[in-house]
Amino acid sequence: MPFPIWLLDPYLFTQVSPSPPDPKSKALSSEPSKIAFLPPLNDKQGAQLGAIIKHFSAEGYSLPIAEGKTERAPLSVREMMWLSRDQMLKYLTVTGNAKEAIARMERTVVWRRSTGIDDMDTHMEGVEEECRTGKAIVQGFGPSGMPVLYLFPNRNHLPPDQRKAIHLIWMLERAIDLMAGGVTKVVAIFVFNEKRTGAPTSLAIGRETIHYLMQHYPEIAGTTVLYRMSWAARAFFGIMWPFIDSEVRARFRIVNRSGRISEKDVQRHALVRECGGDLEWFHEHESYWPALITVCRKRRAEYERRFVELGPAVGIEERKFRFVNLEEQHLYNMPDMNGSVVRTAADIYNIPDAHRTKSSMESGAPSAVVEPGRSG
Repeated sequence: MPFPIWLLDPYLFTQVSPSPPDPKSKALSSEPSKIAFLPPLNDKQGAQLGAIIKHFSAEGYSLPIAEGKTERAPLSVREMMWLSRDQMLKYLTVTGNAKEAIARMERTVVWRRSTGIDDMDTHMEGVEEECRTGKAIVQGFGPSGMPVLYLFPNRNHLPPDQRKAIHLIWMLERAIDLMAGGVTKVVAIFVFNEKRTGAPTSLAIGRETIHYLMQHYPEIAGTTVLYRMSWAARAFFGIMWPFIDSEVRARFRIVNRSGRISEKDVQRHALVRECGGDLEWFHEHESYWPALITVCRKRRAEYERRFVELGPAVGIEERKFRFVNLEEQHLYNMPDMNGSVVRTAADIYNIPDAHRTKSSMESGAPSAVVEPGRSG
């Protein structure tokens, strides 16, 4: 059975609705209901951000081509895309100062070069084989547009020596490919209520994965859900816990057998049945995998094309080039209005969605502001 591409469309899952939208309806091209804007900066933060942008924009700037190498190369277009304003603020948040943020971002750029993680094809074959059973799935979105990454650790079918930490990171990158509208975080759901089909994940792989996430993906986690953990899973995370940053731990949610995943993270109509949701979907690798690859390649190409059209440079806000519906370009290129807010499309255009016209879209201003806290 062909994989329903609409399950990878963020605009379906950001519509606040008690029931799933008809995949054949015009909702496929509708606007996201919530758009995330970056927070306003005080004078000190603005100066630090300016210093970071100036550093990476310096004439003749280059970095080693890989870890342990002396040969250097300038930033590629995709590396400049990665060095967005959003990314800089993430690193500035976790480090607290421009100097350390710069050093850490440079280490990440070199790591990305060394691992080839920015090239979809580099690890694809190995990832596909490990994920053939549906061990890791990117599917659906939370109410604020965050992609949902499901992880089923018990679906191990490869021998331990063929599993790699970078494979999980590769799937995280696919979730990042699907981010749009100023969204910069994901919802990760670890599902443990299935019978184990192979040897458990080794502690070495677990530590390596956590190291990658803590060092090179700061502020990527919106929420991490541990769903119905077994005693073995509890023991595993107990060992891994000290290696997870305290601010990341605060975003973990443990859901036991009597609990439910909060609809603030994923609404029931968008949540798979294995996690207590209403979405009936059986993993078929032969249809899911080609669909995922096709959608991600298309998004990456579109984002890069728009980035180049803007004039490639570091420090550009992601919502200006990471969007799907071309009709929303006007919206995403609007200036920051009151900082860290999330507005509905109707509020921004100041008219009901059902009665939008081109002229009112061009002249509309926000009539109301909804402030749910930091999202995306």
